[in-house]
Amino acid sequence: MENGREHYSDRLDRIEGIIEATASRQAEIEDEFSRLLKAQVVLHDNASRFHDEMSKFVKLSSAHMELSSSHMELSNARMDRVEQNLAEATDKLNALIAFTEQHHREHRENPQGNG
Repeated sequence: MENGREHYSDRLDRIEGIIEATASRQAEIEDEFSRLLKAQVVLHDNASRFHDEMSKFVKLSSAHMELSSSHMELSNARMDRVEQNLAEATDKLNALIAFTEQHHREHRENPQGNG
């Protein structure tokens, strides 16, 4: 009978060891689960803040693009005016050159100033 009790005692010791290991492992699993849950909350908060900041960035970028577009339109209008004024000045300068050349030719042809 002693042999049978030792056998049961050994089995009980093994079962007890398994239960202790499982209980110990359960505490580790619960601790890890708690850390994962906290990390998930932090990740969610960071993602939410990132989303908010990206929304602000998109709004600011859109406003910047509208402002840039407005500045571009203003610059184009100014450039059109400069080109128009330059064309007018070029026409006037060409007319003055033509008049001067004509006057110079006439003066060469008629040096007495009759023309």
